[in-house]
Amino acid sequence: MPISGDYEYSVIGSNATITKYNGPGGSVTIPATINDGVNTYAVTIIGTDAFANYSSLTSLTIPNSVTSIEKGTFSFCINLASVTITEPSQLTSIGNYSFTGCYILPSFTIPNRVTSIGYGAFLYCYGLTSVTIPNSVNIINNSAFQYCYNLVATYFFGNAPTMGNNVFRYVAYGFTVYYLYGTTGFSTPTWQPPNTLDNYNAEPFYIVTYDGNGNTSGTVPIDSNTYSQTLGLTVTVLDNTGSLAKIGYTFVGWNTQADGTGTDYAAGANFTMGTANVTLYAKWQEQLGQWIIYSRLSATSLIYNDGDISNNEKMIIKGGYPNLTTILSTAKAGDTFTVSYLTLNTSFLINQYIKFDFASNITTINVGGTVSFQVFKIYNYNKLSVPVGPVWTFSTAMSVSTTFSFSVYDLVSFNDGNFIYTVVATIQ
Repeated sequence: MPISGDYEYSVIGSNATITKYNGPGGSVTIPATINDGVNTYAVTIIGTDAFANYSSLTSLTIPNSVTSIEKGTFSFCINLASVTITEPSQLTSIGNYSFTGCYILPSFTIPNRVTSIGYGAFLYCYGLTSVTIPNSVNIINNSAFQYCYNLVATYFFGNAPTMGNNVFRYVAYGFTVYYLYGTTGFSTPTWQPPNTLDNYNAEPFYIVTYDGNGNTSGTVPIDSNTYSQTLGLTVTVLDNTGSLAKIGYTFVGWNTQADGTGTDYAAGANFTMGTANVTLYAKWQEQLGQWIIYSRLSATSLIYNDGDISNNEKMIIKGGYPNLTTILSTAKAGDTFTVSYLTLNTSFLINQYIKFDFASNITTINVGGTVSFQVFKIYNYNKLSVPVGPVWTFSTAMSVSTTFSFSVYDLVSFNDGNFIYTVVATIQ
C-alpha cells in the first residue's frame, strides 16, 4: 500500500482513498490531494476504519474533495471534539458506524449534498446536543443517532426522509423533531415515520430569508436561526452585512414585499414570527442623478478689414460671469434649462459680427445621456427670442466629468440696442 506522509492510500484513476492514518493525532487536516512524486490524486474517499480507535485525535478538518466517508472511518475516536467539513463540500455519503463512539463530539454539520446517513453513523455520540439534517438527505438508516443521550433536537430542512428504526432512540428527555414549515412528510404534535415503531415530538419551525431584490453587488445576510413556539418567535432584523449595493440606488432597509409595499424593517428592529416563513427584501431608494453644468458665455467682436475675415481685428466686448446649473435626473426629454446668459449693448457696433464662445465643465452623477445646447438672442423691446447658430449636441456616460465648448456668430447692426444672449440646454 503506497504511503504519503501520515497516510496510506489506494488509487483508482485520478482519485485516492485514504486507507490508514499513521500520524500522531491531535488536530488533523486531511489533505485534498496526494502526490506520489509523479502524479497528483484527489482525495475523494476516507476508507473503512482509516482513523478508527485513534484516541489521540482531537479535531478534524475534512477537505471538500471528499465524496464518501466509509464504514467505521472515525469510530471510537473518543477524544474527537470538533469536525469541520470544508465548503463547498462534495460529500454525499456518511457510512455505517462512521462516527460511532465519538463520545465528546458536541455537534456535526451535515453538508447539503449528503443523501444518506448510514446505520449507527453517530451511535454512542453522547456529546451531541443537536443535529441539522439538510434537504439533500433522503435516507437515515437504523440507529443512526441511537444512544445520543444529550441529543435534544434535530432540525430537518427538507421533506421527511426515509427513516430506519430507532434512529433517535435513547436520546434526551423531551427530544423534539423540528421541521421546516412548508416541507412534507411530517406531522405535529407527534411524528411517526412510516414503517417504523418510533414516535417523536414534532413541531414546525420558521426561517427568515433575505433577498437582494435586484442588487448588483454584495451578498445577503444569512439568518441561521430557527423560530417556533418552543424555540422562540422574536426575530431581530439583520443589517446589510454583505454590503449589498445597486447601481443608482441607496439601500434603505428591508421590506416584506419585493415592491416595497409591505412592512418596512430597519436593522436591529424586532418582530414576532407568524406561522409562515418570512422573506425580507432589500429596499432600494433611487438616487437622483444630476447634471452639474459649470459654464460661461463670452462675446468678442470681429471688425473686418476690407471684408477679409482672415485679417480682422478682435475686441472683447464682454466676458460673461461663470454660472452653475444643476439638472436632476427627474427631468424629462424636452425639458429646457438656461445655463448661461449675457446682456450686451451693441449700439456702438456698425454691421459687425460678434463671436460667442461657450465653455463648460459638465459632471454627471448617476445619470447619463444627451443634452443639446442652443444660443438665443432676446430683443429687449419685444422679448422676441431668435436662435443664433446651430444646435450643439453633447452626449456622455454615467458619472463622468468632461468639458464641452462651441462658438457661434451673430451679425448686429447700428443701433440694434441691448440684447440678452442665453444658452439653453434641452434634455434629449
